[in-house]
Amino acid sequence: MKQTLDWDHLRIFLIGMRTGSFRKAAEKLGVNHGTVHRAVSALERDLGTRIFDRTTGGLQLTASGESLIEPAEDMEMQVSSIARKLSGLD
Repeated sequence: MKQTLDWDHLRIFLIGMRTGSFRKAAEKLGVNHGTVHRAVSALERDLGTRIFDRTTGGLQLTASGESLIEPAEDMEMQVSSIARKLSGLD
């Protein structure tokens, strides 16, 4: 596993998990489908495991994907906390 992970890739993972498809995640982010696919593929490469099974019905989390939810959501909360704290300093 790569020692550093790209927060943007984790953020896109969470949106993909919550929306259930690359297309819906791309719409929510205002990017194209390929951008979401590349980010998730890069995250899977960095982690050394698949996090989604791609099915005709949408994205299905693998066991690795399931185990990634909690730490990724923790990071999401930390990023939000940092942004809130720093916005008050300007």
